[in-house]
Amino acid sequence: MAQVNSINNKTSQLTVDPGATANSFIQYNVNASNKFIMGIDNSASNAFKISAGSALGTTDTFITTTAGIITRPLQCAFAYRNSSIASNVTGDGTAYTLAATTKIFDQGSNFSSPTFTAPVTGYYYLSVKMYIRNEPTAASTSGTIAIITTARTYTFFLDNPSVLPNSGTDFVESVYVFTNMTAADTMTTTLTMSGGTKTISMFGSAAQFYTGITGSLIC
Repeated sequence: MAQVNSINNKTSQLTVDPGATANSFIQYNVNASNKFIMGIDNSASNAFKISAGSALGTTDTFITTTAGIITRPLQCAFAYRNSSIASNVTGDGTAYTLAATTKIFDQGSNFSSPTFTAPVTGYYYLSVKMYIRNEPTAASTSGTIAIITTARTYTFFLDNPSVLPNSGTDFVESVYVFTNMTAADTMTTTLTMSGGTKTISMFGSAAQFYTGITGSLIC
């Protein structure tokens, strides 16, 4: 247990020092439960931590290294991608919901294909990348990508699909939003191409991030 070894009332300074090689911390309890510990973790290169547990290093919520690098190990952040091609998913007005089933990382486990669920109320950054195959030709009349949250839908209109570069081949679209979400709100994303036939596919790869969804809680 750390000891308070000097109190200077004149300058209102308080030093918490174990007097040896050990953790230096202050612990906050409510009826011996709901503990938060704040201090220096000697076993983690003397990083300053706030931990929601029985000891520093247990359920760390905030970490600052001696170099000043700050991390939040429990902060929501995720990235998922398509690992294979989803063939013939739109082109005739069908709204294709991006699956993104392969996890790259998911801090907090808040994404379950095809849906992200906000763990807490806050402001989120959400982004989508789509590698679209068999780009529409002259028959196509419109195309949209939608990021759909519980509160609202963000719709991104593609330029006239019939005159996009390299018509009849492939193209890539990336969209993103910074949005407010309430705890338990959800997010999905769709691609809708209209005016032609259902021949447009969504590319995916077992090794590369060609198509996918990423996001994080900002504040």
